[in-house]
Amino acid sequence: MKENMQAVRRSMQQMLPLVLALTWLYILQQLFLRPDGYFAVTLGYGRSIMSSFGDVNRVVTLFLDKGFQIMGVLVIVLAIQKRLHDQFQGHQQTVLLTLVTLVSWQMLNTTASLMNLVVLPLMVLAIMTPVQLVKPRHQYAVAILATLLIGAYAVTLHSWLKMSLFGLMQQGLVTLIGDGSTDLWQTWLWLLTAVLGNWLGLNAVAGVIRPDISSTAANENLVAALQHQTIPHTFSLYPLSAFVWFGGAGLMLALLITYLIQARNKPLPLLLILTIIPTFFDQWWALAFALPVMWNWHVLRTMIMASTVNLGVGALLLAMHLAPAVYWVPSGTPTILFGGLASHSMWLYILVTVVLLALDVVIFWRVVQELHKSGEVAYA
Repeated sequence: MKENMQAVRRSMQQMLPLVLALTWLYILQQLFLRPDGYFAVTLGYGRSIMSSFGDVNRVVTLFLDKGFQIMGVLVIVLAIQKRLHDQFQGHQQTVLLTLVTLVSWQMLNTTASLMNLVVLPLMVLAIMTPVQLVKPRHQYAVAILATLLIGAYAVTLHSWLKMSLFGLMQQGLVTLIGDGSTDLWQTWLWLLTAVLGNWLGLNAVAGVIRPDISSTAANENLVAALQHQTIPHTFSLYPLSAFVWFGGAGLMLALLITYLIQARNKPLPLLLILTIIPTFFDQWWALAFALPVMWNWHVLRTMIMASTVNLGVGALLLAMHLAPAVYWVPSGTPTILFGGLASHSMWLYILVTVVLLALDVVIFWRVVQELHKSGEVAYA
């Protein structure tokens, strides 16, 4: 299994330029093209673009969906090619990779979001595991059969039944979140769910990472704040998200800062540097392609530890009457600014954020040293 995961990671690093381009385009759409985007709201042109930019938004969204889908297909095909390069040559490799391409496209047809990275290693493992269990003379037939079975599954589920397991998972989590968490323990459990989901490559935690202010808990907080009453749900997702989502679930921004500090005397690859701004805007995908942070148990353990510490510090500060995040903020607002904007206490939240990031660097220090020693950095 380790060799298969390494092949997926190496293929992901090869796709980093494409992922960076798609990520930057996604950020520009969120900030400038959406009527509720950060600059559309703060500069006051949001309402005027609603009709004018509608078609542009749809084209950009379609381009992003297909771009992510192509990226996923290429990662799977390249990983399979790396693993079976020595076993199959000539027409055998051509036939198998063509079949893998078609099946991967169908598998990613309804799960093309870049956040569903879990599909990539699952596809590779589903093909490679049975191949490695048989004798060399049977490997080609088994590889073809495994690919066809995956294709039959994808066609049945996606084309005939019009279902998506990831879509159902997303709906299930949104249903479970319901009116939003109302106490610290609920919020902590959703935090762990989000961190684990990011580490696995699932997009089914979006409702946790970006809490909806229209949920009952957040809405009741907002109404209470506007009426100058006591906030009823101080430890719910919306106020506490201001402390735990820097760079996405798992504090990816803190991890990247730690990596850059430790590499201060080393030449950094340009593509890794280009992941800084997307991570600042909570888009961690490019960083996951540049560094081997996904499916790494030591990284997950540290992400959970750092997120739990941040959650505890945030809860303590809110208990000491720090102004909670209760107000609406524009789409695309980075979490590092979210707390200040949503609480109308910008400078105080900036100070808290700096302190938390410094604390997170200390927590991530050892695991990032391991990442440096591994040498698995994109285009280093």
